Amino acid sequence: MIKLKNIFASAVLISTLAIHQQVEAKAKIEPIEFVNDIVEWKKEKMHLKTSDQLLNYEFLKNAGSTAVDWYVVGLGRVGYPDLYENYRAVLENVISQKYTFPEKLSESKSTEWHRMTLAYLAAGGDATSVGNQKINLIEDGTYNRGKTMAIDAQGINGLIWGLITLDALKYEVPNDAFEDRNELIDRLLSKQLKDGGFSFEMDESDVDMTAMALQALAPYKNDEKKYNGKTVHEAITSALEFLKKEQTNSGAFKMAGEENLESTAQVVVALTSLGLDPQKEFVKKGNSLIDGMLQFQMKDGGFVHSKKYNQDNPTALPDESNTMASEQALYAFVSIERENREMRSLYDYRQEQDIKTQQQIEKVEQEIENINSEKSALQTYELYKKIPVLEHQYVEHYQQLKTSLQKYQIKLDAIDVVDANYANGQKKMKPVKILNQQSNKSTTLSKQELKRIHQLPKEITTEQYVEVTTLLNRLTADQKEEKQLLEQRKREIELLQHEIQQLNEEILNDLYPFSKLSLEDEEKVNRIYSKYEKLPKVDQKQILSAEDLKKSKTQMTTLKRQNLLKYGVGIGIIALIFAFIMIRKRKKEKELDE
Repeated sequence: MIKLKNIFASAVLISTLAIHQQVEAKAKIEPIEFVNDIVEWKKEKMHLKTSDQLLNYEFLKNAGSTAVDWYVVGLGRVGYPDLYENYRAVLENVISQKYTFPEKLSESKSTEWHRMTLAYLAAGGDATSVGNQKINLIEDGTYNRGKTMAIDAQGINGLIWGLITLDALKYEVPNDAFEDRNELIDRLLSKQLKDGGFSFEMDESDVDMTAMALQALAPYKNDEKKYNGKTVHEAITSALEFLKKEQTNSGAFKMAGEENLESTAQVVVALTSLGLDPQKEFVKKGNSLIDGMLQFQMKDGGFVHSKKYNQDNPTALPDESNTMASEQALYAFVSIERENREMRSLYDYRQEQDIKTQQQIEKVEQEIENINSEKSALQTYELYKKIPVLEHQYVEHYQQLKTSLQKYQIKLDAIDVVDANYANGQKKMKPVKILNQQSNKSTTLSKQELKRIHQLPKEITTEQYVEVTTLLNRLTADQKEEKQLLEQRKREIELLQHEIQQLNEEILNDLYPFSKLSLEDEEKVNRIYSKYEKLPKVDQKQILSAEDLKKSKTQMTTLKRQNLLKYGVGIGIIALIFAFIMIRKRKKEKELDE
């Protein structure tokens, strides 16, 4: 979308939100440089070379977790060249396996659906049809989540990310859905606190939840629909006022009294979602949000959570880059890059606007500046209404237009973004062209990789799962022998995974708590321990309380010895008593004989 970048437009934006004070910040940064820094740090941490792909076997072992999925979101939304098909293949298997259990991705956390959906989409997948089972993550994780568990059972973040996910490709909500956008927005706004912020605990506003709520509400910022007497724009303005007060002099934000990267990064994403430049807005004492983020970057290119050690968070060291901070810095810089290039916001995965829409928005923005009469206000409003409703969020100065319409007493039409037609048919994200989306590395299997398929280790372990899955995904139609070998190995690995799952369930059901085990449980302990010993050494690490299981085996042996000792002592005592009686008897007999 084309936006007007001039002093007058900035002044209008400031007066509209009534909270910003632009100050000359430090030199403008190049977000892509920091994206590359973070990726290089991550590769080094994974013991990879710069020329290697990040989405490799080792990295993908944790696909379907926060440690991997958010990196894929950032990489995909900037078009970083890598093997996204590998990630899709592994994640499809992860999701399919989880769906074999009643709770599917999670019993209570709807955000498991939301995170995996956003990552799968960023990797080029169709979230309405995942894997051979054609799993619909959108239906199960958003508008119909309430059929099994409330979408916000885990807290307000369920509502926030449910709305973000639903709007990633502006998915249509069917008429028979459990809940629609209106209900999600209404429930989210009902949780806004008096100071304008949002909170996970619903007591004291916090920066992270407030910033995330803004990201979810951004598409509706120009919607006139009211929820409990207020529009989304009014809620956004209050939330921005809260955040403005919370910013520290360094440009960063605090959580639990501690300046940190993650809170600052979430505010950056919130501003870019609203079409605001984080290098110009929210500047304090000459320090912008970007300055606030950069203070947490280490020399290796990664980012730390905080510059102070916190004993309550011992894994987040102040002098060592960590995964969570770096992943959030990654997609925050991607959001800035997209804003700088006047592209769609980070979580708006739709195809970029066509020239016609861009020109419509540009024309309206120009006309808004020039409104000086009732006629010009009405003409500008008519131009605004011709812009597709789902693109209204990218008209930056709608509030100024609204003020002009009210000045000339021109009635606003009921144009509700939330009730617009969402049937756009787009199921996948188009490849992003900021960087070359296609990897320079061929996806065709090399001779060494084909040889590897025929020389797979005889011992089956779950560690081979990612390699087998990604190799299988890259086979061509004529490589039938290799396909047969890999499919057989994949079935064997899945069987082993099932055995591990069953063994963990047996431990939970039959042996917990270990402290109460007695000799009556010996048969259970021996049976479970026998299964444990048969597992490959690398897979024994996946067993719950493996050390306690080993101790319980030793405990049974000890208890048996103790029992044998008791029996031995008992028999010994009986023998002594018997001997004593016999001696007494003989003594008496002898006395009688005398």
